[in-house]
Amino acid sequence: MNKNEIIQEMASELGRNDLDIYESVPDLIEALCLDAIEAARIIIFGDNEINWFDSCRLNDYGNIEKADLESEIEENEKEIVEDFISEFGVENELYQKYREIIEE
Repeated sequence: MNKNEIIQEMASELGRNDLDIYESVPDLIEALCLDAIEAARIIIFGDNEINWFDSCRLNDYGNIEKADLESEIEENEKEIVEDFISEFGVENELYQKYREIIEE
């Protein structure tokens, strides 16, 4: 497990969905089990600059938008780790894995 995967897991355990990023539009549609009408809606009202195979996620309005997992993790890492420590403590196994990786 690499650092980014650990941070994603931490965010997931905290109930945060800001790192729910999919590798492509078809992956998002499949993962969320969207029917054809709902899939069309998120695409039509979403980011019209998105390529079918760009990384993407749903925004706060439930529409598709382009997303870059690496930059999202960099922007949110400190906050996610602090929230995770507050919620689960420093003895948590996932946090210990994170510490091992950043101390290498």
